[in-house]
Amino acid sequence: MIQLANGDLMCIMRTGGGAQWHLIRSYSSDRGQTWSPADRLPAFSVDPTVRQVQNGVIALSAGRPGIYLWLSSDPRGSSWESLDILAHHNGILPSMHHIRPGKSGRDAEDPYQTTAYTEMVEVAPNRLLLVYDRIPFGWSPVPIDSDERSRIYALTIDIERI
Repeated sequence: MIQLANGDLMCIMRTGGGAQWHLIRSYSSDRGQTWSPADRLPAFSVDPTVRQVQNGVIALSAGRPGIYLWLSSDPRGSSWESLDILAHHNGILPSMHHIRPGKSGRDAEDPYQTTAYTEMVEVAPNRLLLVYDRIPFGWSPVPIDSDERSRIYALTIDIERI
């Protein structure tokens, strides 16, 4: 939940897990006493994190499958642009750090390699630090004899208004 420039609250909520489960959003103009009917966002799936940076851009992270960052430059988050953070991650890091988005979760032969739980904080004006994980064996423990490791990644993102 964030407070918008006009004082309204905007709350973004998870409805399920997977690309077919779009996040929903509701607004309150009376400090949370009442809420607007929920509408669906293009963003989907698990653990949404929303922040508004100093220049007014709203950033929303979530995912599974994958990890995504959605940005909205309008004051109420009416339209969104999507950035595929997982594709960026796999494009700049060596293969030992690559994350496969997985097929169907915990019990799959090819389990998810990330929870896609993200967190963001504005560390400087219009600069976000986005944190996410890589879990090579899904939710199963990493075997002691494995060269794999669970890892946490931090990505700085500078947001400019065009």
